Amino acid sequence: MAQSVGQIGLDLVVNKNQFEKQMSGITNLAKKAGVALASAFAVKKLVDFGKQCIELGSDLAEVQNVVDVTFPSMSKQVDDFAKNAAASFGLSETMAKQFTGTFGAMAKAFGFSEQQAYDMGTTLTGLAGDVASFYNISQDEAYTKLKSVFTGETETLKDLGVVMTQNALDAYAMANGWGKTTQAMSEAEKVALRYLFVQDQLSAATGDFVRTSDSWANQVRVLKLQFDSLKATLGQGLINVLTPVLKLLNQLLAKLMTVASAFKSFTEMLTGKKAEGGSGFKDTASDLSAAAGAADSLTDSTEGIGKAAEKASRSLMGFDKINKLQDKNAGGTGGGAGAGSMDFGSLAEGDTIIDQTNQKMDGLVSKCHELASLCKKGFVIGFGNSQQKIESIKQSIKGIGQSFKDIFTDREVVSAAENLFNTMVFNAGRAAGSMASMGVTIADNLIGGIDGYLKGSKDYIKFYI
Repeated sequence: MAQSVGQIGLDLVVNKNQFEKQMSGITNLAKKAGVALASAFAVKKLVDFGKQCIELGSDLAEVQNVVDVTFPSMSKQVDDFAKNAAASFGLSETMAKQFTGTFGAMAKAFGFSEQQAYDMGTTLTGLAGDVASFYNISQDEAYTKLKSVFTGETETLKDLGVVMTQNALDAYAMANGWGKTTQAMSEAEKVALRYLFVQDQLSAATGDFVRTSDSWANQVRVLKLQFDSLKATLGQGLINVLTPVLKLLNQLLAKLMTVASAFKSFTEMLTGKKAEGGSGFKDTASDLSAAAGAADSLTDSTEGIGKAAEKASRSLMGFDKINKLQDKNAGGTGGGAGAGSMDFGSLAEGDTIIDQTNQKMDGLVSKCHELASLCKKGFVIGFGNSQQKIESIKQSIKGIGQSFKDIFTDREVVSAAENLFNTMVFNAGRAAGSMASMGVTIADNLIGGIDGYLKGSKDYIKFYI
């Protein structure tokens, strides 16, 4: 019985040790996998963050260009206004410059001066931030609605409680000393009237962001805007660093385009253009067809002469056959001489069109071979003994690979990396445990406080109940 109990205890100890070893291996594997996933996730997040920074920085640079063009002598004032827009109107620097630049450009398009355009642009930009806070809409939506001051649209403002009909504008003009209705006003006067009318109708929303800046929604909005401003500033720094790299890449691509164009011209010189080659063969075929037509015409003429001679022989009398034969012999001699005046053998003398075409093609092929040989000789001379450099590059690449292999397979490096990963996982677990401990402590204090209050006040509560 004692042996059985001892065997059971020994088995439990052995099994426990094996189980702990297996669990330790699984835990280490899970830690390494978690660290690898966390690293990949962190790299992706870092790349996304950099991309967002560059986009915001680029947007800020673009809207700054609009501000500089619209307000050539007042861009400093616009910059100061935009930097304080987050705390005053809940607008980021990019938003403030974009809204002010657009409103100012629209105002100048109607003939307002730069100072007037600045006043109208900054006032409407601040009003856009207050309207967004008052009606709990986005700043972009408020900005779109307030552009109706210049466009004259009425539907977009109805969501803000502003009914900007022509009758309403006429009544407002007459009540505020304009002395005329919109029908008698110029376009600039209509814009000025709508500008004052919208401000008056939205007077309840003016200054709302400052009044409610301590609210949760506005504090969240300010936090987001400040974070966007931080990313925009970082993005401008990244743009300053990466712009020379982009310029270098563009110059490299331009050089490659030059090389590609030279290669294209070289191949055209070697092969010729298809359109020109096709037209040459077409002309050759036309010439051959014309030659065949001329031969047919010559055959028809010869047949006509034979038929005329036969007709003349049938008209002779029988008693004149001897003379006819003599005349025919003489005529035959004369006819031979006449026929000899047309030298049919000359048609075969010299080069035909086909021969000329073959000679041209042979010359072109010979020229191509000559150019190819010259190109090969020039390449060999220019390349020189670069083969040794290529071999050196190969050896250097092998050396680099071997160095990396020696570095990352070294036991000390592997051990240090493993210790780093283990420390990171341990600290992450400790941080999570600390947060959980804080939550438990808060819950304990809260529940303990409620319990103490109820114990001390239960008689008081019972009395009033």
